[in-house]
Amino acid sequence: MKRKMIREYLKTSFSAVFFTLVIGSFLCYIMFFNRPADDTMPQYLVADIQNYITFQNQEFKISQTGMEKLKKHGCWLQMIDSQGNVVGSANVGKKLPEHYSPYELVQYSLNSEQLNKDTLFVNAVTHRPGYGVILGCDSKYVQKYSFLLFGNHIFPKVCLVFLVIMAGMVYMESWFFSKKITTPIMKIMEDIPQIAKGKELAPLERKSIFSGVSRQLVELQSRLQENKRMRAEWIANISHDMKTPLSTIRGYSEMLGDTSYQFEPEEVREYAREIVKSERYIENLIQDLRLNQKLVEGKVPLQKEEVELALLLQECTERIDQTQNQREAISVDCEQGIFLLCDRNLMERCLINMISNAFIHNPDGVQVIVRAKTDQDKICIEIQDNGKGMDERDTRHIFERYYHGTNAQQRGGTGLGLAIAKETIEAHGGTIFVESKRGIGTKFVISLERETI
Repeated sequence: MKRKMIREYLKTSFSAVFFTLVIGSFLCYIMFFNRPADDTMPQYLVADIQNYITFQNQEFKISQTGMEKLKKHGCWLQMIDSQGNVVGSANVGKKLPEHYSPYELVQYSLNSEQLNKDTLFVNAVTHRPGYGVILGCDSKYVQKYSFLLFGNHIFPKVCLVFLVIMAGMVYMESWFFSKKITTPIMKIMEDIPQIAKGKELAPLERKSIFSGVSRQLVELQSRLQENKRMRAEWIANISHDMKTPLSTIRGYSEMLGDTSYQFEPEEVREYAREIVKSERYIENLIQDLRLNQKLVEGKVPLQKEEVELALLLQECTERIDQTQNQREAISVDCEQGIFLLCDRNLMERCLINMISNAFIHNPDGVQVIVRAKTDQDKICIEIQDNGKGMDERDTRHIFERYYHGTNAQQRGGTGLGLAIAKETIEAHGGTIFVESKRGIGTKFVISLERETI
């Protein structure tokens, strides 16, 4: 997002500078420097007029073509010698000096309106050394100015043109830039209330600056809807799981409270065991909920100690509540001498949840292999089964709270076991991921840093 904003800002700035230079240069050329190259205009004619002048017997003459060019723009012409004396003229309709000093020639040629409000152009006659021509015209038609580079004529006008164009370009570019920002922002602001209403959002185009934010909002909406669905499903599951043991407790309690029937001591003990079993189930469920929430909030202090991994895995397999056949279906392959710095109770609970998960959600006869090895500075633990496996959707959500896989053989559990396992591993600075294919099996891979006390 930050890079996109900087890129758009730089693009806008460079565009403003570029178009200011191009448009400003073009307008300045049109306004101040672009004049048609008409050789009959005085500034061009003064250099060309000598081609129409001839000298015969010390008298100068101008051709008919030259006269036509003089008359076209109302110009007059005087011929002077090396002393500044006028020796001939053409198309003169007003009183003009008969002699020009060098000072006067310089003064007249520099500025307009110096002689009868006329503009004068002076040039030498190349084929008649010592002679020159003075070409004059009305200053209303052609004017000359003398100015410095930083003077008060063209340069200030050029600066003014560039400033005006720059201001216009900056305004336009700022408008386009702000439009690029405000339009998607308004769209996003309109989308935010729609999330609460549950309406489907349409992401912005990819070329938009905030397309990433828009896609994240769409993804957020999708996640919220999925979490809402999963939460509702989880509540239904929890309610079912709570209802079953509560129904057992209530049923046996009502039976034991029935005075019309005399129970045998063995029956009383059997009912009591079922009541205690149901109570423990509810207690474990509540503990799972509390532990999961604390792990999410990071409020579980880790009591780390150095544990031999092979011994820990052996204890986990022995504590799994399963039949003898299932226990024999677990094989452990662990390198000796691997010590893990961890919270023993949390790690044991994590591993038990993951190993038990293979038996809960697979048919009888499933085989589970637990492998542990070191890889440089990491400890790798793999829990693999040859059960039904999962599809892509299940692998994507399997570590989320409240989630029950679509391929589960039975509901079993509260949907918190793998979430607690993932949060436990991450609390120890490790990572966990799952690989699974339908009909082949599932493999969980845990990677932990190899730490020592």
